[in-house]
Amino acid sequence: MSDGTFHAIDRGREQTFGPRAILICGYDAGAAPALSDLLQRIGADGCALRFACVSVLTMPLEKALSAQSEEPPIEADKLPRVMVLSGMTGGEIHDFLDGFSDTILPRPIFASATHNNLAFETRGLLAELLREHRAMMQSRQK
Repeated sequence: MSDGTFHAIDRGREQTFGPRAILICGYDAGAAPALSDLLQRIGADGCALRFACVSVLTMPLEKALSAQSEEPPIEADKLPRVMVLSGMTGGEIHDFLDGFSDTILPRPIFASATHNNLAFETRGLLAELLREHRAMMQSRQK
């Protein structure tokens, strides 16, 4: 699914892959005001916040990022904390990551939508991101 490597994102103005949205997993809807405020501060307030709900788990990531569901978000403790950033410029992504600590929200696994992962089933992508994160944390402990 993934080669487990990280690729640098240029701080430029070129838009990255996918719909202009953030898929949010492992947080309840109460995180929305802090994230919306951060997006507004970095000038990316047109970026939609999409909280993971049951139906998006079986969708390809691209569709999950576009889905406007009336379903409630999955309970925060039922999913790993992950945010998939999509359709933002490289500069916006860097600014979002740099400013995230100001939100006082627990830090998630951050990922960016790519040409390859937009077609992945969302549930499978989340599992892969969690595996990669655990492997990275284990290698840091050695």
